[in-house]
Formats: sequence, C-alpha cells, structure tokens
Amino acid sequence: MSGVPAGDYTLTFTVNPQHEGIEAYFYNNTRTVCFKVRDSYVVGDYDDIGAVEILDVSLMQRRLCALTVDVDKKADERGNVDDGDLLITDATWIRRSIAGIEPPLSDREKEPVQGYLNL
Repeated sequence: MSGVPAGDYTLTFTVNPQHEGIEAYFYNNTRTVCFKVRDSYVVGDYDDIGAVEILDVSLMQRRLCALTVDVDKKADERGNVDDGDLLITDATWIRRSIAGIEPPLSDREKEPVQGYLNL
C-alpha cells in the first residue's frame, strides 16, 4: 500500500452489495479489517540514523528511566520491536541482536520478574 499517510485505519468492504445471484447467505458478505500504516524506519533504530547500534539501546534505557523524552514523537515507535509498549525487553532484544545472540529472547525472559519494577 502506498500513498496513504501513516496512521491507524479500519477498512470495511462488501462483496455483492446488491445481493445479485444465488447465495446461501448474504449477511456474511461484509468484512472489516483494522490495520496500521507506519512511516518507514529501521526497527530498533531509536535515534533514526539508519542503523541499529548500541547507542540506540542506551537512549532507550534513558527514556525508560524518564531521563529523556521522545522529542520527535516517533523514537518510542522505532525502538519498539514487538508492537507493544516500549519496554526494557525491547532494549534487551536489540542488545542481544547486535551481539548476534539468537534467539533474541527466551519465553522466560519475556515475562516480568516478580519483585522488580515492570516499566
């Protein structure tokens, strides 16, 4: 899809809206799909310089500790690797990816640790 501004969209489409021809059910001819169109960027590139580096991890950690703000309102989106909120697990995934450690996160590492602050 091209030429559509970034944003959240809902698309509803109907097949055979005039109910022409023989069908067993006409009521199931409409579908709705929700989708996102995002600006083009490198996932994990928090500072938007075109490459994912350890500096991106440091900037994300500073943001998560409330030491900085998301100035361009897109850095948190670029740093987020799993379509959720920006979390320390995103920074960990990027750090491990840079180091070449696969898989980036085990299932256990994705779960918050009891007794620790869940950002």
